[in-house]
Amino acid sequence: MKFSLVKDNLKRKEYNVKIFYDKIDNYYKIKAYNDTNIEVANLTFKTIYSPEREIWLYNVVTNDNYKKQGYATALLKVLEYFAYMYKIDVVEGKYYPTDKNAYVFYENNGYKIYSEYYDTFLSKKIDFKQVLSDIKPCISDFEITETNFDKEK
Repeated sequence: MKFSLVKDNLKRKEYNVKIFYDKIDNYYKIKAYNDTNIEVANLTFKTIYSPEREIWLYNVVTNDNYKKQGYATALLKVLEYFAYMYKIDVVEGKYYPTDKNAYVFYENNGYKIYSEYYDTFLSKKIDFKQVLSDIKPCISDFEITETNFDKEK
């Protein structure tokens, strides 16, 4: 799927991403590719339907040579669009406070960071209207490829 982020009604860089689902381990991976179709960033998450519908975000990883180029933000926007498509209105995950760059990244993308006991988490209530104004994918291109990540290793 190719899409462009839109900010202040201006089209930004076009991104090439694919969404994969591991049926055996029950989690998703969104991968971003550069112009030569090499994976440069990925995001891993799981959907949870009990007691509420939410997404649990495991991680966002960008290759060092591609940091600060919008790939991680693009992956989050695709994740939020996924949430919109499946009517899931909350994204949560564990946050590791040793990474100060990650703190700024998540805050800049609207995530709240909070502590409970000894753990630190991130959370965002998805605003569906904002999702539609941030990302303009071609709906017909939105597809999920089934895979087994263990076999890829």
